Formats: sequence, C-alpha cells, structure tokens
Amino acid sequence: MTDAELLSGLDEMIKDAPGVGLCPLPFKVIRDAVVSLIAERDALKQKTRWISVEERLPEPETSVMVAFDDGDIWCLWQNWDSDDERDDPLIYFKDHIDGPTHTVTHWMLMPDLP
Repeated sequence: MTDAELLSGLDEMIKDAPGVGLCPLPFKVIRDAVVSLIAERDALKQKTRWISVEERLPEPETSVMVAFDDGDIWCLWQNWDSDDERDDPLIYFKDHIDGPTHTVTHWMLMPDLP
C-alpha cells in the first residue's frame, strides 16, 4: 500500500464516519499521526542514504562513511578537497598500509550516536 492510498483510505473514513454514527475526530488524529510518521521516515531515508560523489560532496570537516570502488567501506573525517592536478573531480584516498589507491564513489553522514 502506498502512502497516498493509506491517506486516501483515512480521508474516506473521516468523510464517512458521521454517516455511520461515528465521530471523525479519532480518524483525523490517526491521519495526522500517519502524516507525521511518513515525514519522519522520509527524513530518515534522506539522512541515511548513500550519496554519489558525482551528485555532491559532504561539507568540509565532516565525519562520513565512504564507499570505495573496490567495495571497501570506511568511516572517515576528511577535509574534502579536490586536487587541481587531476581532470577527474572525484576524491582519491591512499591506503597508508601498503594498499592500493581507492576511489570514493559514495558517502553518507555518520549515524547519530546511541
């Protein structure tokens, strides 16, 4: 069931309640709560989604999780800055433990602390 279908069903209940001897107020309260929960869910989805570095980069000095082109995922704090010597505006990191160069493809904000 989609959000629109759910809200439409509640709207029908609100409209039909007086005709069957019910008070529409509880249905209005439920509808308001559902609208609030939908907005909260959508905000959480936006906050926790992986964002392509081609779409945008995080603000400087931000703790983020990053996904690399080789499948690695790291938690990083980085002063995000493009290197003027490269044609490609994407961000590159070098693994300091004799590893290969990784290309960041996506990032997301760190979740809130428990």
